[in-house]
Amino acid sequence: MKSELANRDMVTGSRSVKIALIDLECTCNDDHQFGPHEIIEVGAVMGKLCPESFHVVSELQLYIRPIINPTLTNFCTELTGITQSTVDAGVILEE
Repeated sequence: MKSELANRDMVTGSRSVKIALIDLECTCNDDHQFGPHEIIEVGAVMGKLCPESFHVVSELQLYIRPIINPTLTNFCTELTGITQSTVDAGVILEE
């Protein structure tokens, strides 16, 4: 009974679930020989999902500087909308 109440919205009384939605963008090219792919953007949304709605609790957008293929291809920029200057100013992921 206690866990059931913890998942109910105190205002509406409807059940809710906390979820995280994560979107990754990677380096790419229209050439199938391109690789390895590196993450260049992490987008995330934390939210509360109710039967009738979704409420955003917090958001994150993080750009990452690619190391192996540091120069984005035109294809990658057109596909993702991420520019070279954006990733140049991004953080470096450590292993």
